[in-house]
Amino acid sequence: MAPDPRPVQGWTFPARSYWGAVYNREMKLPMLEHAFRFVDNVVLVVGPRNMRSRKAIEKIGGVRVEGRTGERSRETRSSASQNRGTNPFGRTYLLSMRTSRMFFAFAALAIGAVALMADSKPDFTGTWKLNLDKSDLGGAPITALVVAVDHKDPSFKLTAKGTAGGEDFEETESFTTDGKPSEDSHGGTVKCHWDGMALVIEGTAPDGTPIENARLTISADGRTVTRDAVQKNDEGEQKRHEVYEKQ
Repeated sequence: MAPDPRPVQGWTFPARSYWGAVYNREMKLPMLEHAFRFVDNVVLVVGPRNMRSRKAIEKIGGVRVEGRTGERSRETRSSASQNRGTNPFGRTYLLSMRTSRMFFAFAALAIGAVALMADSKPDFTGTWKLNLDKSDLGGAPITALVVAVDHKDPSFKLTAKGTAGGEDFEETESFTTDGKPSEDSHGGTVKCHWDGMALVIEGTAPDGTPIENARLTISADGRTVTRDAVQKNDEGEQKRHEVYEKQ
């Protein structure tokens, strides 16, 4: 059998912690772009049982071609080596990459969109009503609570109106999400920062004693906010799980 004249792209071995993300695509696309300056097709060789790598290559436009690699096939290779990443040996399959300006333009847009999503943060702006049936207030005597939020990152302003212990109350707070300290309506200090897509709020009393650590997250559809908090006082810690629904 005559050797395959098409160039074969070298294989990559990202650490397991980087599997399933955009890294495989970001590693392979620059190599393919360079190759397509000189040829119309590039071959990638994958072990027949390596479904993870086959799917990863198909995601970047690879087309499966039945057959072997001719002189590159070595059946004496162990099954373990066949099941690793893009592999030039063993009983293999070919994936042919055809040059396409449209494909690479789309891939570049996709990578850009992923990066933009990674940089963007949730917007908590809206009017949120506490769902008492879905919440666990840890014994707090709150019977009604509505929170209006104006969030233009890093600025975060809220007004809470509700009823607790049979009495109505209203509080307004303003802080930033960049970790800078702000004074709350009770004279304490609030520090707020992002942890991925979650907003972490840490509160201390005027004497510097930690009194609360809360974590805000928003659902994918933007209709539900969850607040998980640990409040500290002389009696110990009180955990609260609050679910708010957008009005």
